[in-house]
Amino acid sequence: MIFYLLSVAVSFFGGGLLAAMTGAAKDQGLAAGAIVLVYCAIASVAGLTISLISAYFASSKVIRILNLILLLSFSGMVLYLFLNKS
Repeated sequence: MIFYLLSVAVSFFGGGLLAAMTGAAKDQGLAAGAIVLVYCAIASVAGLTISLISAYFASSKVIRILNLILLLSFSGMVLYLFLNKS
């Protein structure tokens, strides 16, 4: 269960960071929020799909390792957002 939540959260933040780093919403006015939200939604659906497939085929040991990787990724993204807030 935590694997699915972590994968959706990491994918959601990853999609938002991807949109921010590529400048997808730059100079878009009021549409910028919607553009970033679509990036986040697409990334979270992709992350959930990948996590469902990998949970079906992987052993519990691999899922534990993936949980640790996702937790570290999520912590890194939150730290990046915290340090680069403006």
